[in-house]
Amino acid sequence: MMNNLLFPPEQEERLRNSGAEGEDERIHGELFVQWLPTAELLNPPDPVHSVVRHLEYAGIFDEHFAAAFGAGRTLSERFQELTGIELKRFLFFLFNFDLYYRSHSREELIANIALFNVDINTVFAKLKITKEEIQAFFGLLTSDVAALIAAFTNVPEPERNVQPQFDVRPFRSSPLVYRNEERTIVTCVDPSLLQEKISSGAYYAILNSLNVAEGDERAEADRQRFLKRYWGEVFEIYVNARLRDLYPLEATRFYSSPKWDSPKAQRNNEAFDGFLDYGDAVIAMEYKGKYLSLVAKYAGDRELLLTDLNERFGKAARQLAERFETAFNIKAEHRHGFSQRDEHNEPVVRYSTGCAAKVRRIYPVVIVQDPSLSIGFANRELRRIFDAEIKTRAVDQNLVKPLSLLSIEDLEILIPYLQEVSFTELLDEYTRPHEPICSFRYILNQYVKRKKIASRKNEWVLGKFDELRESLEDVFTVLD
Repeated sequence: MMNNLLFPPEQEERLRNSGAEGEDERIHGELFVQWLPTAELLNPPDPVHSVVRHLEYAGIFDEHFAAAFGAGRTLSERFQELTGIELKRFLFFLFNFDLYYRSHSREELIANIALFNVDINTVFAKLKITKEEIQAFFGLLTSDVAALIAAFTNVPEPERNVQPQFDVRPFRSSPLVYRNEERTIVTCVDPSLLQEKISSGAYYAILNSLNVAEGDERAEADRQRFLKRYWGEVFEIYVNARLRDLYPLEATRFYSSPKWDSPKAQRNNEAFDGFLDYGDAVIAMEYKGKYLSLVAKYAGDRELLLTDLNERFGKAARQLAERFETAFNIKAEHRHGFSQRDEHNEPVVRYSTGCAAKVRRIYPVVIVQDPSLSIGFANRELRRIFDAEIKTRAVDQNLVKPLSLLSIEDLEILIPYLQEVSFTELLDEYTRPHEPICSFRYILNQYVKRKKIASRKNEWVLGKFDELRESLEDVFTVLD
């Protein structure tokens, strides 16, 4: 876990001596650049959470954006058309391939490196999967030694600034490698990269499948819709569904994608992505499904990383500050209420200006898809962007708490505890001074231990995983 990572002594001393008001921005930026790749590689996303989440994404795509891709196809159908394997089956087989490696301990794999090798014909001989699907599956995940050498030597121009020690691009793209000329034996370069493929790798598998030849206008339109609209909307639907499971509509506590009521506040425009009302305290949330660029993460360039973070995620921090000014303006007459609306755009639950008048604490929260942003440095930088923006807004600064950045996996792991612990109490704990590398997960674990709260699992995730296992029994039935 991240909490086991230690700074070099001289850097740790400098960090400890930097106060909240006088932090050395350059030092923190440089440490962010140095530690991001290490923290990311040492903390791969949980494969169970990842596969359940991405299968849910596929279902949301098919339900909410049916016939949105390529001549009236769902995303799953379009993915199959372009790659040769249906999206959900690809995720099924990917998870099970990862499960094979996770069934062996690190010590077992090291002691018997032959376990890294998998005979494709043996593994798939008795399964309900066609030869074409097998080829498509491994085509998305596997390379050979010659292609790997070429990938490392013929680096695309934008990626030439990636530092060599962090240049695992080809392995990330193809975590499996063919071991023989017949391409019947594959080996896994690093099981953690296979786990990553289930998470952010699924996004890139979809995106790469939509890569098109120049002049293919229909396919290019699919790619742009996926990038600029659908992925973010699916992420928002997913996050709000998880919070709605915890806070039912009749509790009038959680507002899912609420819209402004007043014409002056741009009627029907979204107020927040999600909003939690605790009476005298509120949590206002923005969600971002984007990912940091590869070059920004691995070039070792402080300015490049901070600029990319600002461009891709800073908007969420600035949006929160702007919307706080609309909902909680220091002048009551300038405030505007908002409502969650139904499919007919009719208000279901309203948050009035009278409710806003009772608020004494406002918690800004950004929830992101990118697991690499779990590192505490990312939270600190986004918080700095928010702080600069909120100071320019007509809001009582004493009401506004520091911004908190959570990954979607952080939220999934947190949800089981929210039946016993206040979300605001945990955010207070998170915003206290901590070493910049500390993740939300580490702080949550320490808090739970201190309060002597029993460890909990996300029952929704486990239930969906059980459904997945049951469905796999049919997929992996021996053929007659």
